[in-house]
Amino acid sequence: MPQDSADSAEMRCPGKMENIIVLGSEQSYDLFWLKMMFLSPGFGLAQGSLSVPHWTHADRTTVLYVAEGYSRSELLALENLRSIGVHLEAFRSARALTTYINTREIDGERYDILRLLFICHGLPGVLDLNYEGGAFIKLNHGTMTAIDPNSFCAHARIYSYACRTGNSKWRESFSSLAQAEPENSLAQRMATHCGVPFHAFYTRTLFAECIRDPSDSDSISAAVARLRVGNEGSILTLSDEHEALPHAGQGTANRYVFFENGQVDEGTSEYSLWRKQGGRAMPVADNTPKGLPGVFAVFTP
Repeated sequence: MPQDSADSAEMRCPGKMENIIVLGSEQSYDLFWLKMMFLSPGFGLAQGSLSVPHWTHADRTTVLYVAEGYSRSELLALENLRSIGVHLEAFRSARALTTYINTREIDGERYDILRLLFICHGLPGVLDLNYEGGAFIKLNHGTMTAIDPNSFCAHARIYSYACRTGNSKWRESFSSLAQAEPENSLAQRMATHCGVPFHAFYTRTLFAECIRDPSDSDSISAAVARLRVGNEGSILTLSDEHEALPHAGQGTANRYVFFENGQVDEGTSEYSLWRKQGGRAMPVADNTPKGLPGVFAVFTP
């Protein structure tokens, strides 16, 4: 059943523990401001500069990610996590993802999952880890059953920062939460299947402030336009906080014409914004669909 808050009591697992952060690809917006919207908060959480409700330290931190659609410089930014001991591993299918979740073995050593967190695109009933990409990489009511509940500590938690994981209905307006049938949502199904609490939004998720303060947008775009002259295709240091990472073709052939024209005109096309310290904030609940609580709800087994 969904709740608005979680039990604050935390207990340690008897053996070694692992926190797993799963990052999807971003191939939908094709946008300077949003390309790194999954990698940036994931980076911050993995390095410890960001946190989420009831997050706690584990013996090992692993970041699993979909590489499709990212440029070399974008992935190299994520690779910096290796220097602080984070295990990074790319995956190309839902089966590869669930296999890692079920085995969690590196160099012959196996860990129990303490925290499992997803940052990716989502739709009602689906965590779409490669939305609008080539490979089909989805966790839904069917594929999630491949996850072995015995992979988790007794006091583990799962989190989704994808859109509408706690909502099972394709509607844009609700008169009550009951109309969204959260009891049939992917969040509830996974909580029940895995036997651990699942944190999720009923609404879409807002990533606008994860990488930059929106009030800085004009100065950031002006810096990109200025610094790229004579340095096209190179990483641009915009400030102590931000870099622009090259991504050939991005923002030049987008079906969202208002994005495409805006990027070319403002000088940000073919680059992606990156915050060198990782995300400045975790995503939050948006205000759509209308009529649903903007809370990070907890679904219990």
